[in-house]
Amino acid sequence: MHWLSGNDKINMNKRIVYFGLGIIIVILTGVSISFSSPKTNNPSIPTVAPSITPYINSQQPKTPTESSPDPVLFDNNQRTFQKIANGEQDKYQQWQKVASLRLLLPYSGQLFTLSFDYSKGSFVLTLNRNNISEGTKEFNAFLKTNGIMDTSWLENTLTQYTQP
Repeated sequence: MHWLSGNDKINMNKRIVYFGLGIIIVILTGVSISFSSPKTNNPSIPTVAPSITPYINSQQPKTPTESSPDPVLFDNNQRTFQKIANGEQDKYQQWQKVASLRLLLPYSGQLFTLSFDYSKGSFVLTLNRNNISEGTKEFNAFLKTNGIMDTSWLENTLTQYTQP
């Protein structure tokens, strides 16, 4: 490089610096792209939250064989429709009311409290030992107010008694 003049040496040095910077930019871009893109070794499996219960579909399927206004049970997992038998409609409606009741909990009445223990999947009814019959009457009235026929619809109910 001793044969180059002063300006040529400066231009050559600039070219080397620019070339080095260009290589650094290319390397940094490649590294940032490789870190930003997710690496998946397993094929992507779509996750769908399972429906633990079917629901009544408000829009009935329109087929020539189904012209009655009966509710239709729609199963999320199967994507099929089936009619609910007349005897089963009452059971299903009671089940829906019990499920809706959990949204009101915890509830405290005058003589009872009702909560739901999600870890055990059970209702917890607490009554005062001195007012068991009155507390039970108030509890049954509370259920009827919420459209639940009787306590048999509350499966796995734990009853606790408190001291006055």
